[in-house]
Amino acid sequence: MIRDSITNDTIFSHDWAYAERQRMLRALPRSKPRRQTPLAPGLSAHGVWMRDVSVMDRRSVKAQLAGRGAWRRLWYAACDRQLQALRPDSTLEQRMFWFHRFHHSLTLHRLIIFRDYRHVRDTIAREGILAGLSVSMKKSLRSLDEESV
Repeated sequence: MIRDSITNDTIFSHDWAYAERQRMLRALPRSKPRRQTPLAPGLSAHGVWMRDVSVMDRRSVKAQLAGRGAWRRLWYAACDRQLQALRPDSTLEQRMFWFHRFHHSLTLHRLIIFRDYRHVRDTIAREGILAGLSVSMKKSLRSLDEESV
């Protein structure tokens, strides 16, 4: 830029950070082309607005009928039958409440177990097997203390 062309009128309209912005844009790595992942045969993942993709949702009835279900219906039916046998005078609402409470507690315990497993595995990979055993023992003692409370 020529300093003679700067006047009081042009000083506020000039883009002072243009060179720095262009240098930063040139330093950015080129992005890799996106791979098209289909949701279903003939249905790409890009632009799925206003399309019926319920066949791909394992929880939906269409997926159950197509044989790609999540087995939730079978899991609920087995638990409901067991609750009916244990408490024949219970209502459907009570059995549903008991099922969801049981299912959520199982899910939380499973997540806690996997979190602890990953922590011990990563400790073994970083520091060795003795450190992993130490972390494992601390976690098991902590869980015993929580259960006794």
